[in-house]
Amino acid sequence: KKKISLNVPKNNFSGNITSHEFSILMNKIGFFHKKPLLGIAYSGGSDSLALLLKLSEWSISNDGKLIAFIVDHDLKRRSREESEDAMKVAQNLSVETYILKWQGMKPYAGIMKKARDKRYELIENECKKKDIFHLFTAHHQDDQLETFYMRSKRKGFSLGLSSMEMISEKTDIRIIKPFLSVPKIRLVETCRFHNCKWISDPLNKVTDFERIKVRNFLKSLKKSKKSFYLKEIQLKKKVKEKFEKM
Repeated sequence: KKKISLNVPKNNFSGNITSHEFSILMNKIGFFHKKPLLGIAYSGGSDSLALLLKLSEWSISNDGKLIAFIVDHDLKRRSREESEDAMKVAQNLSVETYILKWQGMKPYAGIMKKARDKRYELIENECKKKDIFHLFTAHHQDDQLETFYMRSKRKGFSLGLSSMEMISEKTDIRIIKPFLSVPKIRLVETCRFHNCKWISDPLNKVTDFERIKVRNFLKSLKKSKKSFYLKEIQLKKKVKEKFEKM
């Protein structure tokens, strides 16, 4: 099988995430075993593909092992084919890959949230079976902004405006989001740099979903407004940390 090169000798200002930069991110996260066993929630989209590329390289250089989990929600006509296409890309990187299927009836309301919850449930169960403690997801800075904006429009505890955390710890697993400070465009550039094609999800164009509406709105904002939101998130994180210590 054709192997994909992970070598990044020079950035050339292309915006891709370099090996050195990703290594710094991983060092900040820390607490990895020797010969670490890592899991990744992988879909074949540009975000998770960029994470797959960088994690694959990092795990090799640290004598570790990466296992990818693809969830087939069976919500689209080509759901199975897309999962298999994504699997081929991961296998070309010599990454052990599994397709997990959402069985049974699908809900008619709140489909995005329920699909997300089911995805985590299926992947976390597999991680426990395989003794994987470190599970990675490809959430990035744009996702963080969307979460902040949606929560800001709801009534509730203001600490929720701290949005997503880079590390969420549970009893048997910790979920890690190393790209929360990285804009989506850099993930796309990383895929382009390695000449890897990603799968475009047609559901991302369905404007009935709240997150898609918010995503389209945020795209129209000036950089200064986005920077303001990012500063607000950091401020709320500091307040949350202080509250939790108390």
